[in-house]
Amino acid sequence: MSRGGRDRSNVRGGLCGARGCLFGPRLSELSGAGGRVSRGKAPRYKRTRARSVTSRRARIVRFVKLYFDWDWPGAEAEFRRAIALDPNQPGPHQWYSIYLLAAGRPREALQAIEAAQQRAPLSLAVNTDLGFHYYYTRRYDEAVKQLVLVLHMNPNFPPAHLWLGRTYQELGNFDDALTAFARVEERTRDWPVAIAARGLVAGVSGRTSEAREVVVELQQLADKRFVTSYGVALVYAGLGDNDTAFAALEKPSTRGRTGWCGCASIRAGKGFAQIQDFQNS
Repeated sequence: MSRGGRDRSNVRGGLCGARGCLFGPRLSELSGAGGRVSRGKAPRYKRTRARSVTSRRARIVRFVKLYFDWDWPGAEAEFRRAIALDPNQPGPHQWYSIYLLAAGRPREALQAIEAAQQRAPLSLAVNTDLGFHYYYTRRYDEAVKQLVLVLHMNPNFPPAHLWLGRTYQELGNFDDALTAFARVEERTRDWPVAIAARGLVAGVSGRTSEAREVVVELQQLADKRFVTSYGVALVYAGLGDNDTAFAALEKPSTRGRTGWCGCASIRAGKGFAQIQDFQNS
């Protein structure tokens, strides 16, 4: 394959066009302490019809349709079914909003997450996902306001710190972003999402040695547990080393789908801009 063709293939496959990649952190939340839903477990979930549409198993069934099968119409049908069967539950509205963002339907996504918030106004997860919506649609000032509100409710909630850090990153407030990511890492253990987020900010802010240390950290972590090379690619993109970023994206664990939740930040932010510039050069 030519270099240009390879580059386009990697952008489509590795970056996923900001679609299925949004679901990485949600799958981690669903899958329990291990933070993984393995490909081998997917058929068992698909064959199971959960008794409750809001149960953990039912949510995994819906996300297997999307994340493993890329069955977008099937996934949407499952979300709509869940809402129709129990419209007063916030969960189906919340998860449907993330699907709609991934499908490139931000206006409907905002309506869905606001519906979830109306049903669970004190939910940390729902309010954080509202902040995530603002972040992903580049409404950064609103994202900061919303995520700070969540942290007033609970200052120890890692997802709010994560998305606040990413928002600060896009605003160019790199020190604040690193502080937010440090708060995430205080409360999580060896989470590749937080580590790679720290590395990206180090790279785009000129902290080259720190960013390269993060690459080593992720590689060492991969000896103990699964770490998709997408996180490493993101750090290299932040460093402006696009050749190495693309080389990482070519690894089998990264092609087609990625469990790393950074696709949203790459698609909307500086790492993706670096790769787009390289692709168009």
